[in-house]
Amino acid sequence: MRLTTASLHDVVDLSAADDSSYLSLHACAVHAAGTVSCWGNGSYGQLGQGSSASHYVPVVVPRITDAVAVATGTESTCALHAGGGVSCWGSNRHYELGDGTNASRFAPNPVSDVTDAVAISASGNDYCVIKRDGGVTCWGGRIRVPPVSADRP
Repeated sequence: MRLTTASLHDVVDLSAADDSSYLSLHACAVHAAGTVSCWGNGSYGQLGQGSSASHYVPVVVPRITDAVAVATGTESTCALHAGGGVSCWGSNRHYELGDGTNASRFAPNPVSDVTDAVAISASGNDYCVIKRDGGVTCWGGRIRVPPVSADRP
């Protein structure tokens, strides 16, 4: 399967889901203006469009205007905001949206208690952020719910 990216411009960050099946293949890009575009399979709401529709050309995620980075998980996506907050959307059956529930969200939803992140990463159904003080906070089914901070040495 090939995903079209010809309409992408001014991209400052990019992430593609690390799932080997086509069922969850999706990618998202952050633009210099702070918007996020996603494309691919949207079956779990991971494209942030408010539905489970798939889009094979990039579509802008509503309500994201200050993103600086994006991370795509298997069936979900999270955006890091310029102020240090994080919003996630998509499947939440493994608690990957970090809101303390396992209810899926098809549109961006804030992650609980994450306000000082400077970087974000995803692997499968787990997400971690690096905080301004150098600490790390993670959430997801294999880690913990709600987001927990790792002790600094």
